[in-house]
Amino acid sequence: MERKLKKILFYDSVAPRIYRPGTIDGSASGIGGAEATLVRIATRLATMFDVSVVQPGATASVVEDGIKWLSNKDGRKAIRSADVVIIQREAVDAYKIRWLNRRARIILWYHDWYRTTHASRIAHLRYGWFKPTIRALAHFLTSASFVAVSDTHLANIHASMGQSSLAKMLMKHVQGRRIYNPLSEAFTGVPRRDDFDRDKLVYISAPWKGLEQVIDNFRKVKAHIPTLRLHVASPSYDVERFGGAEDVIWEGSLSHEALIPMVQTALCVFYPAAVAPETFGLVFAESHAVGTPVLAHPFGAACELLSDAELVEAGDADAIRARIVGWRDGTRPDVGPDAAFLLDNIVQQWAALLE
Repeated sequence: MERKLKKILFYDSVAPRIYRPGTIDGSASGIGGAEATLVRIATRLATMFDVSVVQPGATASVVEDGIKWLSNKDGRKAIRSADVVIIQREAVDAYKIRWLNRRARIILWYHDWYRTTHASRIAHLRYGWFKPTIRALAHFLTSASFVAVSDTHLANIHASMGQSSLAKMLMKHVQGRRIYNPLSEAFTGVPRRDDFDRDKLVYISAPWKGLEQVIDNFRKVKAHIPTLRLHVASPSYDVERFGGAEDVIWEGSLSHEALIPMVQTALCVFYPAAVAPETFGLVFAESHAVGTPVLAHPFGAACELLSDAELVEAGDADAIRARIVGWRDGTRPDVGPDAAFLLDNIVQQWAALLE
C-alpha cells in the first residue's frame, strides 16, 4: 500500500504580491527574501511531503514544481485537511487556522525584528506590551510553536516577549527554535576568484534598510579616496532623493546571474547603516559565499554571521574610512561559504521538524 504523505501547508497573508517558483531569481524578482526562502524550502519539501501554499490574495490556484499554490477559496479546504500549517510572519493568522483545523500542528515562522527599546511611553505600550501580548496570546490559545531565522533573532523574539509580564508568562512553555534561511543554489559552488577592484563598493539590500546613511558614509570616505565608486543594486529606489551622488552607480534590479560577478569583483559589500537590524542577513551569507567581505554596523544578525573585522559603527566615519583604507592596502578579510546555510542542510532541519 502506498504511504500517505503528510500534508504541509504554508500560509502567507502578508506578502506584498503573489509569488511562485519562477519569480524569485535575485532582486529582479521584486519579492523579499522571506518569500524567496519560502519558495526554496517548499519546493524541496514537496519531494518528501504533500505541500500547499495559500496566498489569500491569489485569485486562481495552480500546481507548479510539485506544490499546490492555492487561492483563498481553495485554501480553506486545504487548511482543514492539513497536518502541519506554517504561518509566514503574522501571528494572528493562527486563530483562523485553528478555527478551521482543530488538530493540525501550527508553526509561526517569524522573519521580522521586534523593538525592545522605545522612545516614548506610548511607543512602549504599543510595541513593548500590546503587540508582544497579542503574539503570545496567539501562541497560547492555538498551541503554536515558532521558528526564528538566526540565534540572534531567537533571542530578540524572547526579549520582545519579555517586555510584557503577561506575554512572558504565556510563552513560558511555547517551543521555539532556530532554522537559518538558505542560500539560493546559485550562490553555492561559485568558483573563487582573487581579482577584485579595490575602488569598488557595492550595496545590495533594500533601500529602506539604510541606503541614505550608506551613501552619506560613502561620501565621507570618498572625500579621502576620490577614486571610490558605490554600485547600488536594489529592487527600487528614488534616485532623485539622493541628489545625484557622485560616483554612485545605480544598477537597478539584478538577477543572480548578474549580481554574483558584481559582488565578487568588489572590495566589499558596503553596509554601514544603523537603521534596520537584520534577522538573518541573507546579503551577508551571499557575499561570503562568493568570497567578498561585508562592512556592516554591529547589530542584529551581523554580529552572528560576520567576523569582528567586518563590524564597524555606522556613525563613526573615521573608523569606516580606516577600515576601507586598510582593506585596500592588503588587510581585507578572507571569507568563504558556510555550510550551515546550504539549502540541503536547511531542508533537512525543516523535514526533521515536520516529521
